[in-house]
Amino acid sequence: ARDSASSGPCSPEAIQGMAHITGGGLSNLLRLTPGRVNIGYSISDPLPVHPEFSWIQDAAGVSDYEMYRTFNMGMGMVLVVDEKEVEPILAWLNDRLPGCQVIGAVDDSGKVTTP
Repeated sequence: ARDSASSGPCSPEAIQGMAHITGGGLSNLLRLTPGRVNIGYSISDPLPVHPEFSWIQDAAGVSDYEMYRTFNMGMGMVLVVDEKEVEPILAWLNDRLPGCQVIGAVDDSGKVTTP
């Protein structure tokens, strides 16, 4: 891993995928590996839910599953990175945007699972 802030926290190869989480929620992660039905994502520790999402859920009586399937729930961008590079990447990101965290792991389920 590199130290220089101008060159980033890792080699470009360590970044396995990036997903802008908008409409379609966390299911956008599945677009990172089209045609590979054995790649999935286990979201075990999502970011804290923003109050507006809690309000929508309560007002409409929407399930957690549907909320995470439809909305980003406060997670605007997800990076999929080499497991060996997690710590330097996370430190580099948190220096620039506090609140970044590991939210889960890649698995072989072929789907996105949330708590």
